[in-house]
Amino acid sequence: MSCAACFTGTPQTATPRGTYSHLYGCRTYTATPTDPHPSGSVILYLPDFFSHKLPNNALLCDAYAGATGCTVVFPDIVMWGGVDPSWMPLFEVFYGTEPVSWWWKVVCAVRLLPMAPQFLLGMPDRAYPRVVAFARALRDGMGEEAKLGVAGFCWGGFGATVLCKEKYLGLDGAERRLVDAAFTGHPSKLNSPRDVVEAVGSGVPYSVAVADIDFMFDKKVSEEAEAALRGKYGSSGEGGKVWELRVHEGAHHGFCVRAREGVKADEQGREAALQQAVEWFKKYLL
Repeated sequence: MSCAACFTGTPQTATPRGTYSHLYGCRTYTATPTDPHPSGSVILYLPDFFSHKLPNNALLCDAYAGATGCTVVFPDIVMWGGVDPSWMPLFEVFYGTEPVSWWWKVVCAVRLLPMAPQFLLGMPDRAYPRVVAFARALRDGMGEEAKLGVAGFCWGGFGATVLCKEKYLGLDGAERRLVDAAFTGHPSKLNSPRDVVEAVGSGVPYSVAVADIDFMFDKKVSEEAEAALRGKYGSSGEGGKVWELRVHEGAHHGFCVRAREGVKADEQGREAALQQAVEWFKKYLL
């Protein structure tokens, strides 16, 4: 998963409006809408590798809650509570647009060595058992009529995609989909197109905000996934299989959460992806 782009971007300075508590074994940020939708639907937010340490994640939860009327729940599942944003300048050496000498890159690489255990042991596939356990506990605490959506970014894109295949037993004993709608932005660690095809095949409406410039899931990968989906299921909507893969032109990996300040394509992409997610959840959760 790890590439320099996963750890770059611009931290926001606004103060999140939600609350922190201990929920289902995790320190959890909860964004509560001022005008809750009567459905009682909930969005599970799976963050990038920065998790609670980057305010951008909590602020995006606030935006989702305010725009959809859904409560947004953001558990701190990333290893060590996430990566501290203070590391961002070191990663900019590898990903930034300014030329950098080779020796300075070596120095920065050495300074990043303390993060190696987190890179090796904190991958989203390793954390997935905790993700699905939290999602099941969250679902069990919801009303039978309420729906559960999931939004995942970068690190969290893996969990948001794989959760589509999970089931749970309702109070009547019938097996049902664990999540009712999924949205992911610039996902990482996916085996595409396989994971995307399987997510859509589950019947969960699945939407992706694709970064045009991305080491892992770029426009080319998106087009390959789209072709695989059409080859297996036809057009979106046929046979109950609903999806969208929307490429945000010129946007870089990370744009949904940590759009680079002053980079027009990232800033515009962030707002467009926010609207994309809000429309998706309104359509399939409310």
